[in-house]
Amino acid sequence: MTPEAQKPPLSVVLCSPRGFCAGVVRAIDTVERALKLYGAPVYVRHEIVHNRYVVESLKAKGAIFVAELHEIPQTDAPVVFSAHGVPKAIPNEADKRNFFTLDATCPLVTKVHREAAIHFKRGREIILIGHAGHPEVVGTLGQLPKGAVVLIETMEAARTFQPKDANKLAFVTQTTLSIDDTAEIVAVLKERFPDIDGPHKEDICYATTNRQLAVKKVAPHVGRWSWSAHPIRRILSACAQLPNAKAAACPCWCSVRPRSTGRNSRASRRSASRRVPRHRKSSSRKSWMRSHSIIS
Repeated sequence: MTPEAQKPPLSVVLCSPRGFCAGVVRAIDTVERALKLYGAPVYVRHEIVHNRYVVESLKAKGAIFVAELHEIPQTDAPVVFSAHGVPKAIPNEADKRNFFTLDATCPLVTKVHREAAIHFKRGREIILIGHAGHPEVVGTLGQLPKGAVVLIETMEAARTFQPKDANKLAFVTQTTLSIDDTAEIVAVLKERFPDIDGPHKEDICYATTNRQLAVKKVAPHVGRWSWSAHPIRRILSACAQLPNAKAAACPCWCSVRPRSTGRNSRASRRSASRRVPRHRKSSSRKSWMRSHSIIS
């Protein structure tokens, strides 16, 4: 018997929703439309999204990705800011060099920036729940003067944080965090500081929320998880931390389990699949994904 014949058959379950959120599609469309309207080159500060295939596709069309603005020569070509948002110093530097800029920041990230600015204007010390070094966090911290925002990454940091004035506190969060971990940190802060101000609507984006809920619903029915992600992608990193979810390299976001030939097992799988939340893609999003061979 060949080694292949000895392997047990597997069922592969694709989680839904999956793929790009509206903010990512918007950012990619910004670069593609700039290329169409103005021609190559189009400069992009940082990866427009954390997806190697998208970045390579845009490079082939004439996009040039840079880490910082000083890498861009004096030019009339468009300069695009990535979906993660940028510190205020970046647009200021671009203005000084008379660059033609296009801001592809996700609207949900912009919402967090505005919330932080309002809290600062009202004299509150601001806590940002997030991960140090992530481009989105760097951008949010850079919206206000140094020291105006305190970054908290863990429950332990939330327990030991000492505010300047406990009566003038507010918090915002990174948009791509683990829902459960963030809720625990927020609970600690609210227990210690009952009057702390938070967002009127949760800062964690709907795409992050939906994908984590999908993982939670499918996890009890599978034996192993496989997905691919950029090392800095917080959405999939957060999903990997959920109970019963184990990460491995795979070209798509899916779960794998041994196939059972029993009727009850098949019915259970169909039932589990129906319980996974669905996400309707917009026509423009479908068109883009087809053109990039993401879907058939």
